[in-house]
Amino acid sequence: MVEEIREIHAEHLGSYGALRVRAELRGFGHTVNRKRVARLMRKHGIIGRHLRKEKRTTILDVWRRRWRT
Repeated sequence: MVEEIREIHAEHLGSYGALRVRAELRGFGHTVNRKRVARLMRKHGIIGRHLRKEKRTTILDVWRRRWRT
């Protein structure tokens, strides 16, 4: 199972995390839980890339501003 996870991860240039790897495995006919895939990836040091940018808002953080002065 870990070898298949490594192949899927490498095939997609390291951008797939546990959810997408699980979807690929299910497409190949494996019945596997997301938590198991995540645990195996964590145990073997397989990490997906974080492609989302940090969320940025224009709302002031009043609490932080109050305590800064």
